[in-house]
Amino acid sequence: MGSTSQKVVWVAIIKNLNLNCDISFKVEFLFEVFSKMCLGTTTMTMQEKQRILENEFEAISSWEDRYNKIIQMGKALPPVDEKIKHSANLVQGCQSQVWIVLTTSQNGSIHIEADSDALIVKGLLSLVLKIYNDSTPQEILSTPPSFLKNLGLDSHLSPSRANGLRAMIQKIIMLSLQEMNKQKS
Repeated sequence: MGSTSQKVVWVAIIKNLNLNCDISFKVEFLFEVFSKMCLGTTTMTMQEKQRILENEFEAISSWEDRYNKIIQMGKALPPVDEKIKHSANLVQGCQSQVWIVLTTSQNGSIHIEADSDALIVKGLLSLVLKIYNDSTPQEILSTPPSFLKNLGLDSHLSPSRANGLRAMIQKIIMLSLQEMNKQKS
């Protein structure tokens, strides 16, 4: 991982960030992430993105506070062009209206734009975008969404919201598969 003095510095940084986590367990992972950031290598794997999101929510003990955080994340979701809001981009299986569009950058990573007419769903979309955005189709297809279980979303959302969340992820996976097949052609 690095020298002992580097570890001490990272432990101090992590404590000051108030991550409310077991320092000895997570220092190595956070050292790796911060090192990438300092070296200008900001691309993270989906597994790293999931761990960061899980750490962020781990500090929030009550589900009411977690829901509030998800709603705030939805409010912060960037607005999308109204042109994406048509039936071809609708996610089937969601109680609310949800639109998802994928575009591919020159380096092959996927950029996702999404919106919903319901604030809590926009928050769930924000969680999904934190994990899937700027990943390659191959990574999207090969990385299971462990954050759903690890955050407790699978057991704390209503059945219709949980089904909708799974439908959003399935649409991203399906579109990523289509994009990967295009890239192979």
